[in-house]
Amino acid sequence: MMDVIVSSMESLCFKIDVSEEERRECVRKVRERKMGYLWENMDKFSIQEERRKTEEQRKKTEEERKKAEEQQVRAENAERKLSETEEKLRAAEALIKQLNGKKENKASEKEF
Repeated sequence: MMDVIVSSMESLCFKIDVSEEERRECVRKVRERKMGYLWENMDKFSIQEERRKTEEQRKKTEEERKKAEEQQVRAENAERKLSETEEKLRAAEALIKQLNGKKENKASEKEF
């Protein structure tokens, strides 16, 4: 009977991710019959509460991921607009130089 209880205790400890040290201590207490009432030294643990917390965290993480993706899209759009604006500026500067060059040519033709 004791082996069954010890095996159950070890299995439970593995399932709830108890540290190796704590698991050994629990098993030792069971083997030495120093455990008092079964499970009395175990911290209360609510699977439902942990599932709820995990789901909340998953939702928060998903929301943050979506926000990050939206910010990435906005940044890419801003970068694209900046590139377009810079291209327009370069074209305008080239046109201004071209117009200034034509003005200078006309001015020098009038001098002759």
